Amino acid sequence: MNSPFDFSLNALLLPLLGIPVFIIGIGLIVWLRIRKDNRKAADRLAKREMKKQQIALHGAQPGDEILNEISLQDIQGCWQMVSVGRNGNFAPPEIFEQRIVKLRIEGVHFIIEPRNTTGTLRVDNSFQPVCLDRCDDDGDIHLCIARIRNGELEICESKIGADRPQSFDPDRKDNASLTRFKRIG
Repeated sequence: MNSPFDFSLNALLLPLLGIPVFIIGIGLIVWLRIRKDNRKAADRLAKREMKKQQIALHGAQPGDEILNEISLQDIQGCWQMVSVGRNGNFAPPEIFEQRIVKLRIEGVHFIIEPRNTTGTLRVDNSFQPVCLDRCDDDGDIHLCIARIRNGELEICESKIGADRPQSFDPDRKDNASLTRFKRIG
């Protein structure tokens, strides 16, 4: 016979066990969310640090040998691209092992391979940094500045129609590209 005071052990334990399981479940969800947010913050910090390191590698360092006064004669020959970046974002070095970009300068004429961009160069030493105008045969004129740093030709080139860059600062915001070439011939 069932009396109103009879109760099932299951009926009593199920609600009591359900509360801790619910609390543990909520705690696990909160912990996973915090862990995910921390991982995202750590990834953002790592990306910032990597960008700082890249910028440091591409900017002038104490002890660098910098030749600011250059002439067209100083940059004659064949050069291979070793670095290129825009607004502080630089291509990884492996790119230049896979794809070789060369700049050949003969007299006032240049050719960029493998794109086969051709044209003439004008150098103006009356300014610091030295002004270099790259006049493509298709009519485009790229306003640049140039120098030789540690034996490498460094060119900072504005976008077509933009003002000439004023410095070689790798952490720039003006959309100018900063390119380095090593002499190969």
